[in-house]
Amino acid sequence: MKNKIKTLYILIAFVSTILTVGCSKDEQENFDTNTELINPMEYIGVEHNLFMKDFTNNLEKSYKNKKWSKASFLSDKYVTQFSSVMNESYHNRYKLSTSTVEYQKNVYNQLNLNEWFDNDNTTSLDLAKSVMSRGTHLKSTKTKSKNAASNKDQEFTNNLLQDIYEVSSKGYDSEKEAYIALEEVVKKHEKLILSQEWTPEEKYALGALAVSKHSVQFWRNYDFSVFENSALSKSYSKKETNPRSSIIVGADVAGYVVGGVVGGTGGSFLGPAGTVGGVLGGKAAGAWAGSAAAATAIAIYDAWSDWFN
Repeated sequence: MKNKIKTLYILIAFVSTILTVGCSKDEQENFDTNTELINPMEYIGVEHNLFMKDFTNNLEKSYKNKKWSKASFLSDKYVTQFSSVMNESYHNRYKLSTSTVEYQKNVYNQLNLNEWFDNDNTTSLDLAKSVMSRGTHLKSTKTKSKNAASNKDQEFTNNLLQDIYEVSSKGYDSEKEAYIALEEVVKKHEKLILSQEWTPEEKYALGALAVSKHSVQFWRNYDFSVFENSALSKSYSKKETNPRSSIIVGADVAGYVVGGVVGGTGGSFLGPAGTVGGVLGGKAAGAWAGSAAAATAIAIYDAWSDWFN
């Protein structure tokens, strides 16, 4: 009898072990599935691509209508024409937008966008770093504003910007190679950034990550052939690819960092809260201008920003 009871206990223990191992495996698989890291600011990247679709459509239309033919690069006419395309894009995308051409000129000037393209010693990377450390786009301000990034947020955002900068500066032989390299950079930083705990105030790294991820997808699939006079267009017409379009990704991310602060802290420059840029409110006023200006400079003027040198 004792032997039968002992045998029964052994059998129960054996079955329990099997069940425990089975459950542990299922639970582990379940855990692995549910631990996928999600960027709470992913919507920023999604919105970036939706706006860029409107912007590039309007840019193409203005180019076909010869609107840029008498506007020399970085001139007052150039800024006015760029602001006009931006304004139209905001009204197309955000039906309740209060944007005007003058408003977009203010955005352009406060972003110091001519500095991005005048080939001096100030780069868009420098501007982005400066904005994060001070929390303002105003050079005259020495004290930090409430929008200044935490040390951790600065570190992770700067590292992402620097790696994108390096990829954009390498001069790949093909567009495909450049975008593969950029995808690898984004994947690496996605793991690093999303493995951290972030406070609600720390939005630079998460937002920059979202923009870079979606920017790569957008510009990799964009056809520059409509701009018939640019170097990019000529390469497309020869059924070749030009890696230079990949540099716009860097301008996208810098534009988010610098432009988001400009749009969010511009004071009277904002107008009624939330009516300039739809779901992003005032911050949208500056967030997309960097990439839009880079796309315009490259597609129409075949111009290099000092970001790329």
